[in-house]
Parts: sequence; C-alpha cells; structure tokens
Amino acid sequence: MSDQVEEEAQYTSMSGCFMRVIWAMVGPTFIMVSCLLIIANKSPYGSLPDLVLLAGAIASIVARFLDPGVVDSGRNDGDIGKLSPKKYALWMLIGAVIVLVIAHSVAPLLH
Repeated sequence: MSDQVEEEAQYTSMSGCFMRVIWAMVGPTFIMVSCLLIIANKSPYGSLPDLVLLAGAIASIVARFLDPGVVDSGRNDGDIGKLSPKKYALWMLIGAVIVLVIAHSVAPLLH
C-alpha cells in the first residue's frame, strides 16, 4: 500500500464568502455602473456617480483586507489570493482614478 497523506479540509466562513463577493464582484460593479452614469448624464467632477465609484473602490479594498482566504498566509485558495491586499489596494485605486478620468473625458464626446 502507498502512504496517502490526508489533507485537512479548509472551509471559509459565510462572512469570508461575503467579503470575497464584495471585493470580487460588488465593488467592480459599482465602478462600472458609476462610469456608465457619468457618461450617460455628463456628470461633472465631484458628483454623486464619482462618489459612488470611489465608494465601490474603497469597499472592494476593505473587503479584500477582511477576506480570511487572502490575509491568512496558511491558506491556499489558489490564484484568487495571490496578489497581496496592499498591492490590490494600490492597483484598485490607480485603476479607479484612471477609469474616472476616462469616463469624464469621454462623456462630452459622445453627446
């Protein structure tokens, strides 16, 4: 017989799953919808869609820091947790600002 090593199952709590849904889907959806609102309404800088876009980015960053599958170094959740939360926060903020500027730049050209 061969020696089989039993791996201990790793389970994520319901709150951990909720955090992952927020940073992976809800935050980016808020950013996308805000960009569409900015373009459709030709909203000025500092308007409500801008605040919703930044709130979506910040909610996504906070949820990434609270996701136990990402911050626990002993877990192996595959590729989804490879990028550290600090790098994710940096890239999310840079991306959100770039998307915000592009949306405001494109809006006057489309109407």
